[in-house]
Amino acid sequence: MTAISLPDGEHDVVHVFHVAPAAAQSLAEGPFSDIEAALGASGLDRAHVDLFALADLQDLGLVHYLTEGLGVDPAALADDRDRLAALSGHVLILAPGAAGPGTTLHPDGALNFVGSYREFGTGDPAMFVPGERPTDATPAPAPDSPEPRPEHGRFPLAALALGLAVVLVLVIAALLSVGS
Repeated sequence: MTAISLPDGEHDVVHVFHVAPAAAQSLAEGPFSDIEAALGASGLDRAHVDLFALADLQDLGLVHYLTEGLGVDPAALADDRDRLAALSGHVLILAPGAAGPGTTLHPDGALNFVGSYREFGTGDPAMFVPGERPTDATPAPAPDSPEPRPEHGRFPLAALALGLAVVLVLVIAALLSVGS
């Protein structure tokens, strides 16, 4: 496979590799050095390297994981959206900070390079673990945006609680009047 050079100062690019089915289990269960060997690089920061089954994303999908979980700019995915959505099996993702400055990757046959995608903006992306549902998928408002609007889900919940309280009071009153 062709060498992939990561330029000095690259701090906002996510690299995606599709893992060959024959290598997926050994890479997922083996030592981290096996992943480094498959990438043809050493000294990677394991905190920024993710290897997982796409099935772990459930109905979220890889495109949504990249945009919402890792902060990849949706425009950067435009040309590869269909190809990313069609992937199955396992993927290996190098998040920003996975490799040192000027690292060159020499992936072996276990990894098929899918693409490199720039993050949106300059802020830190939200953390997301494949296989787990995000606890709060609401993005933070942009610093120059107007005040956030109130959430629309609170009023129906309060009305339901008030309605249940009224019904409970009526049932208690009816029971007390029958007992008298």
